[in-house]
Amino acid sequence: LDLLLPGQTGFETALECRAIEVAESRSATPILALTASPLTETRHKSLECGITDWAAKPISSFQLALVIERCLSQSPSEVARPTERK
Repeated sequence: LDLLLPGQTGFETALECRAIEVAESRSATPILALTASPLTETRHKSLECGITDWAAKPISSFQLALVIERCLSQSPSEVARPTERK
């Protein structure tokens, strides 16, 4: 998932996906974010929105395979849900 999609950000898309999963009592689907922004706050915001893992572009095919493997190795209960905001 690209975080800077036109019209709806990847953050918004992830939150929407997680809300649907909860509303329909579905297991969480792993969401991998790819972004050109290597900033720590981007990573934190990604995780707060329920994104499973994150990688900065450019990324090699080997690195991407490792991140995908890490995402898919998590059980549904380990996949992130959005954090509660007050």
